[in-house]
Order: sequence, then C-alpha cells, then structure tokens
Amino acid sequence: MKHWEQVYDFTYPRENVANIAVNMTYEALDAEQAEVGLAFTTDLRILGYELVLLEDDKMVFPVYNPAPLFKQEIIDVYPEIPEQMKKLSEVLDEETIMALNKEVDIDKKSVDEVAKSFLQEQGLIK
Repeated sequence: MKHWEQVYDFTYPRENVANIAVNMTYEALDAEQAEVGLAFTTDLRILGYELVLLEDDKMVFPVYNPAPLFKQEIIDVYPEIPEQMKKLSEVLDEETIMALNKEVDIDKKSVDEVAKSFLQEQGLIK
C-alpha cells in the first residue's frame, strides 16, 4: 500500500486498513464493511454491486492481460494460430471480458455458447 500512497501523494490511516483476500473485497464493499479495496478489473461483481473503479493513470498496478500459450508443435501444425490470437487479443478489453463473464456467471449461459457467439460476432469464426 505504501507504494501507491507515495505515487498518488496521500496517506490512508493505518488504523483503517485491514488485509483481506481480494476475492472478499467486493462483498465487504457491498456490505459497507469497507470503503476502498483492490479489485480485478474484469470481475463482474464490480457491475453487480455497482462499484466504481478508479483509474490508475499513473500505472501503479500491473496490467494482467490474458496471453495464450501454445506448444511449438501445435503452431507447427496450425501456423495460423498466432495471427488468430492477435485478432482475438485486439477485441478482448476489460469491459468485453467483464460482459462475457456476466453472460456466464449471471445470465447462466454456457461458456461454449458465450464464446461461440462472441467469436462469431467478431468475425473470428463462422
């Protein structure tokens, strides 16, 4: 916590700080047991609990973009995969990932259904 306080030039009173698992932050905020917390920006509970994400314009926190990994023998057999993955990564921003997560976790659609629909809408598959 010290690092982001230094970068953003503020001090949060230590007596008001509690260390909890990131996964519990959303519920604590929703229950008004906390005022501020760390979050994964693609977590759909941000929408569900109507939380407000603050912009980290000074890049204190690292960006965790998804990255596909393949064995070389797969790429050897399917050399088009790197270009396909590049196209996919260009359309998968935080808002899109959160919306896709919502379709699965809240709207109870299957992962296959959501993924196929999204990829078709983006023109990545037929």
